[in-house]
Amino acid sequence: MAHRQKVYRIAKGIGIALLLMAACDLYRPMRPIGSAFAGILAFCAAPFLYGLHRNAVRADRGVAALMANPWVHWEFTHAEWQAVADVQFPQRSKPFTWRRQWPVGLTTVAAGTFGAWIFGGSPPVILGAFVFFALCPIACNWFFGRDMRAQHRRMMAAPTKVWLGPDGLLLGSQFTPWVSSEFRLERAAVQSAAPARLVLRFRVSPSLTYSSRPYFHRSVPLSAGSGRDLELLQQKLRSAFPKAEIAVV
Repeated sequence: MAHRQKVYRIAKGIGIALLLMAACDLYRPMRPIGSAFAGILAFCAAPFLYGLHRNAVRADRGVAALMANPWVHWEFTHAEWQAVADVQFPQRSKPFTWRRQWPVGLTTVAAGTFGAWIFGGSPPVILGAFVFFALCPIACNWFFGRDMRAQHRRMMAAPTKVWLGPDGLLLGSQFTPWVSSEFRLERAAVQSAAPARLVLRFRVSPSLTYSSRPYFHRSVPLSAGSGRDLELLQQKLRSAFPKAEIAVV
């Protein structure tokens, strides 16, 4: 139910936006604009929300099945959980500097400014384009760091428990199935360097052209005495995914 509740919150936000756009029609000069934007938003939101809800239902059912029949179930101390969260979502210690980002920044600024000039922009428009594209690398860097910090906070706020079973992995409150239409388990190995953890690598479907990386990782904490559970986990994963690289023992 937790995944569906997130979708309901998104749907509520879209509904409020639609009401505000529709309310713009009460103001005569905005009458055609408000209804037009509301229609466009509704047209785009319907398939988007349908896809989100379908995936959320699958995730909630997968979590329920996993917790009812896990292969292994581990609980951790706050210190063990913190150590893995710091590795999974590292916090940037160096601030943004143009010295490291100047090639991307210079290309972006030059392309944006040249585009404004080619399309006949006035001097204020060209200056605005220059400032906008100059700030883009800084904004992207800030948003990336903000997202990493938010994911770190969510992991630390989640229960310090892990379930692994036939349906996938539940790391705190984050559920990842072994196989989906978007990715599949490709590799599982143990990293002995502190903090000791089980690292699972998932290969992203090549059809997802929007993905910036062909794979992603999930790091699972390991505590003392997990040797027997790892033997069982290796046996189950090798049986379920004979083509994957499974070496957790």
